[in-house]
Amino acid sequence: MTLKRFLSELNIVNEEDVRIVKYNEKKGLVTCQVGSVIYEDLAIRRPFPITNPNFLLFIRNSNGKIAFVVRDMTKLRKDVKEIIERLLNMFYFMPIIRRIYSINTSGDEFVWDVDTDRGRTTIKTRGRSSVISIGQRVVIVDVNDIIYQILDVNKLDKRSRRLIENLL
Repeated sequence: MTLKRFLSELNIVNEEDVRIVKYNEKKGLVTCQVGSVIYEDLAIRRPFPITNPNFLLFIRNSNGKIAFVVRDMTKLRKDVKEIIERLLNMFYFMPIIRRIYSINTSGDEFVWDVDTDRGRTTIKTRGRSSVISIGQRVVIVDVNDIIYQILDVNKLDKRSRRLIENLL
């Protein structure tokens, strides 16, 4: 299949037209209405969770095919966005770092004491290559391959910002 044909078959929809008719939080599935069309039992996935987390695929649970695509989740209606975020947070475990208390070196590893949206924790990373800057966002991959994010370095407190900037 050519790229042109693939893109033409993606069914990219207008975010404002997406409604959630019902959802199953246990199964992580939604039934959506887009215009006059109803799509049942859809799984929602982020094909680019780090570089473009707002791009979403709505995949039919029955056959694994893409029902439709949302280019920018931030443009969804508030009620739709809240449900989708709740379902995505169950599938994608990507804690958000809100404060860095310390970063210490232990051999080849960095040991971080951080506060995340899921509570205070200690994480270990393998050197500077585990810390990736993408604009104002920073992605940190720990030794267990768990991905942590700092959504905007500039919104960190002064001490946290100084600690992370020393690694970048």
